[in-house]
Amino acid sequence: MSEDAMKVLNPTELVQGTREGKDNTTTTPPLSAHDIATSLQKAMLRMTGKFISEENGKVDYEGLKKSPEYQDYRVLSSRLREVDVRELDEKERMAFFINIYNALTVDSIAQLTTTPSSTLEVDRFWTSNAYMIGPHPYTLDQIEHGILRGNRAHPSTDHPVLSTGDPRLVHALTTPDPRIHFALNCGAK
Repeated sequence: MSEDAMKVLNPTELVQGTREGKDNTTTTPPLSAHDIATSLQKAMLRMTGKFISEENGKVDYEGLKKSPEYQDYRVLSSRLREVDVRELDEKERMAFFINIYNALTVDSIAQLTTTPSSTLEVDRFWTSNAYMIGPHPYTLDQIEHGILRGNRAHPSTDHPVLSTGDPRLVHALTTPDPRIHFALNCGAK
């Protein structure tokens, strides 16, 4: 999928400003890749925990999307543009991209006009939304199959997700761990 056809969920404008009502005159020091991923994961867990129904275990994405916590999360996610993934070793890269994948999944669902009962109902769900990490966009498919699975062929195709010469290939795991699939939140029921 071309970069034009994907929606970047952490736009630059969010880095330059903050959510409504907050002062945006202060500058914040750059965060390490580890720190930003950890902060995003904690923020996402707090948000989803706050908006999970005790009755049915489902996330109230409409409530989440309107919350000040979500607006703060979106500002934080834009800081991924400052990240240099090259500073991470292989194990740290795996943890980083698992956390980012899970955060991007929840953020992608929150951005939908209506909340589906399953992400399987959403056309191109894994290829249509992305986060800019450093200078490059990463979709859910690119993170899962291009990075975490070592750029192995996507199960539905016979070719890798990232093409030869793609600058993101340097971040692909050299020794993929099949247990990653237990850690990934694909948004299914």
